[in-house]
Amino acid sequence: MGQVARSWLEKLHPVSPYQDFNYQDFPVDLQGWGSRHPIFEQLITELQPRLILEVGTWKGASALHMASILRQQQLDAAIICIDTWLGGIEHVLSLGDRPPDLHAFQRHGYPTLYYQFLANVMHTELHDYIIPFPNTSSIAARWLAFHAVQADLVYIDASHDAADVYQDLVNYWDLVRLNGVMLGDDWRAEWPGVISAVTRFVEQQGGKVNLELAENKWLLRKLPDPTQVQIAQLQERLSTIEQFLQEFTNLWTPSEE
Repeated sequence: MGQVARSWLEKLHPVSPYQDFNYQDFPVDLQGWGSRHPIFEQLITELQPRLILEVGTWKGASALHMASILRQQQLDAAIICIDTWLGGIEHVLSLGDRPPDLHAFQRHGYPTLYYQFLANVMHTELHDYIIPFPNTSSIAARWLAFHAVQADLVYIDASHDAADVYQDLVNYWDLVRLNGVMLGDDWRAEWPGVISAVTRFVEQQGGKVNLELAENKWLLRKLPDPTQVQIAQLQERLSTIEQFLQEFTNLWTPSEE
């Protein structure tokens, strides 16, 4: 395990969640949606991330794909997977193309999908990159903000309800580092809540954020504020002028000798 992943594992878990877990009790089940889209490798290659946040993990297919790319590129990085593993409203109501297969994971009336996720991670031997964070997205965001986290890439794929998606955007945007990327799934007519939430968020940024689409994936880049960039450029020019004037003054100042 790399230094980055080990550091986050120790912050989140006094004892590793993988320790003594009998993952052989759960056959591999990597069912997911859009988990191997080319945009993942494209962004990881571009950003060379040290920290990725995934909000909404399900059985871990997309996180495992990203982790395999990190391993292939030999990056010292971690993926923090944030989920309750209890499903969203679309699973409870059997909406859209999300099958209500949480019932298959219920034990005594309580879903145990989290254990299938852990097993998938261990079966694929990618536990050196993936750190589970079992909690609501809002509480996890507060914990991450408390620790002043700045992630290179944040992948939003949790609830598809408009209010939930919008709140995730608000909560996690501040956790994206400058020049980092927020990526999301399900920009399609079947999930109007996703489209309306992302559109609302972008409009409220007042032109400071550009929306890019890659098939059903949406992408927001966190670029520097144009005004701040101009100020920084002016400060750099002033510094250069001051340095020139100082050198000029030193050149024409008579020597005391």
